[in-house]
Amino acid sequence: NSVGLLSRRHLRASAVTMQKPSLSISVLLQAVTALMTLMLVGIFAIYATRALESREQAGRVPSIVDVSYDLFAAVQALRIERGSVNAALAVTSLIDPDLKTEIITSRVQSEQSLDSAFVKLLGISARATAPAIEELRESHIAVAELRRKIDAALQQTATQRTKDLGGSWVATNDRLIRAIDVISSHLESELAGDDPFVS
Repeated sequence: NSVGLLSRRHLRASAVTMQKPSLSISVLLQAVTALMTLMLVGIFAIYATRALESREQAGRVPSIVDVSYDLFAAVQALRIERGSVNAALAVTSLIDPDLKTEIITSRVQSEQSLDSAFVKLLGISARATAPAIEELRESHIAVAELRRKIDAALQQTATQRTKDLGGSWVATNDRLIRAIDVISSHLESELAGDDPFVS
């Protein structure tokens, strides 16, 4: 009996001893599997975040290009208007009807392009453009105020006009064009930073 009891105890101890390593291996495998799963989930989350950011940036590209087109069109129209007004102010007599039509046409084009750009700029919220947009607004207001003086002067002969009006017109027009150029540069740098392919 004692021998049988001892052999049974020995068998139980052997079984327990054999089970301990198998339990520790099982726990170790579960821990490693859980750790690898967490790592994979973390990696996939990082890739998903980057993919979403890339998608948002890609969605901004057409909007930025659209605003840039409006700004470019506004600059071209402003330059035509500046030249036409300078030519009109240089003439001693009253303004020629064709030249007046050219001034009005270029003015309408620049106003339409700028109005469109202002609306689109609010939707883009591009980096570092807030001060540039404020400068654009102020210079745009200055041009609008000077246009009223220009229109009044073009109804007069050269002797009746204010002498420094031409210089003021060029300086004010140039300020507006510079403000547009600053915003265009901001938008261009944002495109270049977002996507090497677009660059």
